[in-house]
Amino acid sequence: MRSFLGRDILSLKDFSRDDFLRVFEVADDLRPHATDRRNGDLLKDKTLLTAFYQPSTRTRLSTEAAMHRLGGHVLGFADAKMTRAGDFYQESIKDTFHMLEYYGDVIAMRHFEQGAPAKRRAGRPSRSSTAATGGASTPPRS
Repeated sequence: MRSFLGRDILSLKDFSRDDFLRVFEVADDLRPHATDRRNGDLLKDKTLLTAFYQPSTRTRLSTEAAMHRLGGHVLGFADAKMTRAGDFYQESIKDTFHMLEYYGDVIAMRHFEQGAPAKRRAGRPSRSSTAATGGASTPPRS
């Protein structure tokens, strides 16, 4: 199994069978944090950046709550109009990600345009992992 560190995870197709098994194994280990609503410090030195170009309540809050529950930090936006991406400058996704990668360890994105997260790659290595949401790829929440 390859490490998830520095990998862009944009689709379930990006996972191998071993990747899925590892995710399920870690989910089982973390189950008490969810079922007992127990807080921890597993991610105390990590920061999640959220980039929600598309409105979301459950996806954004469940992602942020999980990060907080594990002791991490969350930065980001839930309305593209509050960024240079949503105003008359229309900053590109590539430029936005280039900036966001310096502020955190992982980026969770929801965008109205199918395939938008893949545009940030542009042939250069990632400084952070990327989890894309939106369309048919919205993750399950519990």
